[in-house]
Amino acid sequence: MNLYQTKLFTTLQKQYKNQFGVDISQFVKPTNSLINFAQ
Repeated sequence: MNLYQTKLFTTLQKQYKNQFGVDISQFVKPTNSLINFAQ
């Protein structure tokens, strides 16, 4: 399961982008972005 593709993360990402103008995906680096065997 990739945390950064979940509904919760994208919802939080939109809220932060609206409130603060900050894209949190720039600060949170997914460690399993290259190799993800769980999916």
